[in-house]
Amino acid sequence: MMSFQRKKLQRSRPTNHSGRRAILLGLIIFPQLYATPVLPQVVGYGRSSTPIFGGTGLQPTNPFQPMQGTYEKAHTTPDGKPCISVVASARHQAVNQGIIDQIVLVGNACGHPIRVQVCYVKSSDCIVVALQGYQRLERVLGIDSVSTQFRYEYRELF
Repeated sequence: MMSFQRKKLQRSRPTNHSGRRAILLGLIIFPQLYATPVLPQVVGYGRSSTPIFGGTGLQPTNPFQPMQGTYEKAHTTPDGKPCISVVASARHQAVNQGIIDQIVLVGNACGHPIRVQVCYVKSSDCIVVALQGYQRLERVLGIDSVSTQFRYEYRELF
């Protein structure tokens, strides 16, 4: 009879779950204390069109053709012309003439929405422009204090 009462008394004591909570909380918070490394932007789930190069001023063309079969086909109009056009320009800021805005004008000549990623050549410094059908948008790619000339590459995201 004594052993039954001891077991009953042991069960009636309040249990201490604070140790379990501390461990669970540590498992949730601990990974967030360390900064995660900055990774380059993933291009639209890995699906994009062939990069197309351009720039302001006299820019040499890319002598190397991209790998065949690794890119999605770019959107085209019914007559086979590309839907996306990108034109680069640079202008001095109105407030501070020592700073130059490097601008891209991105246009969509097709009736469906297209996302375009525009980057500086050989850089991960990019912007993503979401265009609706028949829309043209002007965006600042970056700023500079010295040169009005820059090179860019763009690709369609799928």
